[in-house]
Amino acid sequence: MKKLMIIISVVVVIGLIAWGAWFFISSRNSSPAAISTNPVGLLPPVQSQAQNGTTASVQGVSSPQDPQVANDFLGAIQNANQISLGGTVEVSPYALQIWGDTNKGGEALLEYGSSTGWSLVSLGGGEWTVLSLIQEGVPVTTAQQLVAGLGQTGASTPATSSVAIPAGDTISIGTSHGVVTMNNFYSKAVYIDSNEQTVVIQQTPNYGIFYNISGSSFVITLLSAPLEAAQQAAESAFISNLGISQQDACKLTVYENVPASVSSQYVGQSSSLSFCGGLPAPW
Repeated sequence: MKKLMIIISVVVVIGLIAWGAWFFISSRNSSPAAISTNPVGLLPPVQSQAQNGTTASVQGVSSPQDPQVANDFLGAIQNANQISLGGTVEVSPYALQIWGDTNKGGEALLEYGSSTGWSLVSLGGGEWTVLSLIQEGVPVTTAQQLVAGLGQTGASTPATSSVAIPAGDTISIGTSHGVVTMNNFYSKAVYIDSNEQTVVIQQTPNYGIFYNISGSSFVITLLSAPLEAAQQAAESAFISNLGISQQDACKLTVYENVPASVSSQYVGQSSSLSFCGGLPAPW
């Protein structure tokens, strides 16, 4: 009887060990796929950091996912196995790819090159606006089409009633060094963002020139390397667009910067006009 009890105990122990081994192996094999994609782009809302630093809800777009854009995007980021993908908005040669994980999400901006495929420009964060895309070098019409493709409502529109458009050929801006009279750049503006109170004076593949209405300041964004060449071309265009002298230009508040998509080395840094003897360029 004693031997029988020992045999039964040994059989039970062996059975428990075998069951435990089977459970461990099957749980590993039944893990979900590393990359979760959503072909129709109907991701649930994902809390993310918006362009202006506030929390925004990123929604999937009701458009199909472009597999080539999706694959190139995943190949350009770390921890791709933790990312879920939504739809793709493509307006050649740019695309927005919806992405998200359990903590954050965004609309990645990519640009296509014949030799490079889809290259990541920015991971984004929250919803892109037309202006924020323009500041990354996306042409105005393309930026408008990309935003429209996201199905956003209340997107920025050119020259709406909330921005007072000055009449006449010239305007005057008061500065601490006196009043500067210049061409009325509103009348020939490439784009006017009524929400962010910004006038896009000129945009080229090498630079963008902007005017911040509320702060009465100008921003020159350098969009190509070598940065010195882009700076010289942008400053000449700035003088030409405003129809002023270098002396008057130095009375204005002007910042020059470089977006992260061009060089991450100078993010958060800015300089003044090179001929004004102020804040030198860090590049």
